[in-house]
Amino acid sequence: MKKQLRSIAGDVGVELESIIAILKPEEERIGEVITAENERREEIKRQEAAAEAERQRALEANIAKIRDFAQHAQGRDAAGVQRLIDTLQGFAVKEEEWGDYAARANAALSETIQILTEKRDALELEAAIAVQRAAADATAREREQHLQAQADALAQQRAALEAQQRAMTRMGEWAAMPTQMPGPGEFTVTQLEEAVASLAAENPDTTTFGTMLPVALIAHSAALAHMRNLVELARLRDIVDSNLDDQRIEVARAFGPAMPTA
Repeated sequence: MKKQLRSIAGDVGVELESIIAILKPEEERIGEVITAENERREEIKRQEAAAEAERQRALEANIAKIRDFAQHAQGRDAAGVQRLIDTLQGFAVKEEEWGDYAARANAALSETIQILTEKRDALELEAAIAVQRAAADATAREREQHLQAQADALAQQRAALEAQQRAMTRMGEWAAMPTQMPGPGEFTVTQLEEAVASLAAENPDTTTFGTMLPVALIAHSAALAHMRNLVELARLRDIVDSNLDDQRIEVARAFGPAMPTA
């Protein structure tokens, strides 16, 4: 521009310095305008860069949120994980919102859904195994209870048979007493009385003899009556023996001892 002014000044005969002095303020103003425009453009660039950085940060954060759904599956059952899958499957990545991040967002979405699907399938399998195990345990417990019930029933039957056998044996002993007991001379009255008391204390009942109780009562009564008869016979024996001893003493006193002769 100065070259042009010098050329014009030479042509018109105006001194160059005077023209420069006249145009300097305008030149400075234009320079200020240019500087301001450049600063404005730089500010716009800075703002655009900041906005782009914020956009990228927000999109990165959103992608991270998508991937975080895999962490949200911790502690959930299969139904809870399926709800997370439903949420992600209902989410649409729009080009106008994601721009150049759309592909990454879709990849994160697909990968996370795959992870959650595998997690759901594993939980469903675990639940199915748990149900099968519980059913097997229940069946085993039922079988064990059934076997235990059978064992208890057999034990009760065995105990009942053994008790019945003992009762039958005891009734046989009572029934045989009148024919097998020795005579009264072989026992003292005290011994026989103790035997009677012991026999009377047995007192047959339904618990021991069951349906055989009537027969047991008859056998017990007969044996007890026989034992009591033995007691009476033993007492008579003792009386007779005592009388005989007394008579022998009287005879001995009456006749005295035999005297020797010369």
